[in-house]
Amino acid sequence: MTDAPYSRDWLRRMVQESLFQPRAAGEELLARPLPREALWIWLALLSVLNGILYSLTLPGEAEMGLVLPAFVQSPITLSVFVAVVMVLMTWFFTMSGRMLGGRGDFAALLQVTCWLQSLRLAFQLVVMALALLSPGLAGILAFVGGIWGLYVLANFLTAAHRFENAMKAIAVMILGVLGVAFAMTFLMTLFGVGPSGS
Repeated sequence: MTDAPYSRDWLRRMVQESLFQPRAAGEELLARPLPREALWIWLALLSVLNGILYSLTLPGEAEMGLVLPAFVQSPITLSVFVAVVMVLMTWFFTMSGRMLGGRGDFAALLQVTCWLQSLRLAFQLVVMALALLSPGLAGILAFVGGIWGLYVLANFLTAAHRFENAMKAIAVMILGVLGVAFAMTFLMTLFGVGPSGS
């Protein structure tokens, strides 16, 4: 790529490569590291934006018993929840990758996490807009996007840990998800958060 890093043209190309050449995109992203302070600001911004988005979309699901009511009381609660999940996911991706011989550090994995979460947020907004016109088509797009997102994530993890192939990255994904699920269950139990929202 010849565009200046993080310029509009660079970001446009990165989005395209992330979707269709994700490993190359991951390598390009990690070749343009951001200061840790910038990464934490990026994570905080994503947490707030996701908190606002979820506060608009989750109340209806809570009424059907699909999510914990305590999580939809305010955008602040949701923002903190998203931030905790992102940090935990980054840490588990880092540590599980290292266990499997990867060389990615926390800063690199945090940059990958923030980038992919940014793409996910944009995708969610597209699905929400499409749902106003065709809920069925939006559902199909969400399903396909979710599956494709796993492929993209595996390739970014491969690039971040410098694995030879994506097989170890898939193991990192599984360990990361299991680790976050266990950690969140422990934290919710510790703070007395249950399905009733008590």
